[in-house]
Amino acid sequence: SVILVMSISQASFSQQKKEWSLADCISWGINHNLSLKIDQNSGEQHDLDYKQSKWQLAPSINGWGNGNLNLRRSTDQNNQISSGNSYSASYGVTASLNLFSGFSRINRISAMKFNSLAYKELTKQRENNLYLEIVKLYSQTIFDKQQVAIAEEQLQLSMKEKEKIESKVSLGLLGNASLDEVKATVSGNQFMLGKQKNNFNLSLLSLKQLINLPDTVDFIISGIELELTAPSDLKYEVDRVYNLACENLPDLKEKEYSLNYYKKVLSAYRGQALPSLNVEGNYYSQFYSTDTLNNGAKTPVADQFNNYLNPSVGVSLNIPIFNKRSTDFQLKKSKIDIENAVLELEQQKKEIYNEIQNAIQLLNSSY
Repeated sequence: SVILVMSISQASFSQQKKEWSLADCISWGINHNLSLKIDQNSGEQHDLDYKQSKWQLAPSINGWGNGNLNLRRSTDQNNQISSGNSYSASYGVTASLNLFSGFSRINRISAMKFNSLAYKELTKQRENNLYLEIVKLYSQTIFDKQQVAIAEEQLQLSMKEKEKIESKVSLGLLGNASLDEVKATVSGNQFMLGKQKNNFNLSLLSLKQLINLPDTVDFIISGIELELTAPSDLKYEVDRVYNLACENLPDLKEKEYSLNYYKKVLSAYRGQALPSLNVEGNYYSQFYSTDTLNNGAKTPVADQFNNYLNPSVGVSLNIPIFNKRSTDFQLKKSKIDIENAVLELEQQKKEIYNEIQNAIQLLNSSY
């Protein structure tokens, strides 16, 4: 048992001492980012709202009941006033179903669907942004790490040069000015080494905070993925990359789903201006303490249930005539929402096109 515990502890310690690759940082960061978890929970809420909206087409069924206790004076089952204490109860089931509402509910269901899809794409876009931030900061940290190695090498070279100068000065081959000059070079390299180490430690700390890594984990990055290789000249074309972006980028899909959402909301508001038709049904009965038999005993509950049973079915038609122009203003505001959604989509496409142009230009210059 002791050997097993020691083996597990050693494996855990070695796992904490492992070198973190770029893929490890991305996987950990995406799985442990608190903002992404909040977005995912919000996405589930939007999906539940969509599922709930579909149930609005189903009938509603509710049971009900009420009781009354009358003191001194009361109204019996024959609507006659009598003296004395009495009690009564009513109970039943009510059901209602909307037969037609100008397709307003169906359009709202479609709107909730597009709203849920839009939020999912928004979550994907935020995940992509986090992915890019980790890649950039990881690359910067590896760059700072290499700068530390270069500074250390320069310091070692200057230290060796100092030793040579000191030997020549002791032999009288050089003057003290040469020694002062090389000492200044060594001091400058020592300062540069400290500066590069500080930059590296800050980049490493920022990367650790970005991926939400616990302080107990010894964070050592490898940089294997960023080994220097000869890049291939791919010759990207702006239009080709832009077309691929329009097909795959979540932020563009989010804007398209939002546009469809506002279109469905407009259709739902238009449906409110049409007549609506509902059917309702009731199945209820009553009980009175004043309902007695010839021998003075109270009529049993089962008998009163049959005697006062009153099922009913009704149809109601609602025709909007004047509702303080609320529907008119909702339609106008909804049209503005659609116009803004179209403009936001075009603006997003323009920004992505410009971003692709800049990225390709930067890629070519870097190549």
